Amino acid sequence: MRISLDKSQIDIIEKIQNSHDDFAILGRAGTGKTTLLNALKDKLISDGFKVLCCASTGKAAVEIGGVTAHSLFGLKLSVADPFFVPSPFDDNIIKKADVILFDEISMCRIDAFTSIMNFLATLNPNIFEEHRPQMIFCGDFGQLPPVINNTDAPVLYKFYQGKKYAFQSHWWKTIKEVSPCQR
Repeated sequence: MRISLDKSQIDIIEKIQNSHDDFAILGRAGTGKTTLLNALKDKLISDGFKVLCCASTGKAAVEIGGVTAHSLFGLKLSVADPFFVPSPFDDNIIKKADVILFDEISMCRIDAFTSIMNFLATLNPNIFEEHRPQMIFCGDFGQLPPVINNTDAPVLYKFYQGKKYAFQSHWWKTIKEVSPCQR
């Protein structure tokens, strides 16, 4: 099935492909974010890139042909402190990837996002060089928030001063471009 994209979506794909910066594709519900992500995935694979896909939830992971972020990065189910570096079950698969597509970033808690970025920073001391996968995040922070249970809430508050979203992490500043998806 051929995916039909508008000019803004095509421009976003070109911008991502011509850079090694990490990107966040953000937009409200129904703006074509997942369609764009799937088209980007198809284009990258057809151009010979090694692409991994993950998402905050199992359902979203299935939609993009991936796994959960917890599974891919070996994240803990409990709260991770700001210095935690996960140990993926198979970090070689991540090291060999050119691009990692991450859908439903809005549901990723700050501790999980920080842990993922901490891990990626260990792949190369200079995270801005091309020796680690490019991260492409996709989502809508105005939709579903991260799930925080009563046990995790006080620990998250202690480590992250009440912050809960990925965009509140200090690592979010390393995402050079935020490209709204508009239809």
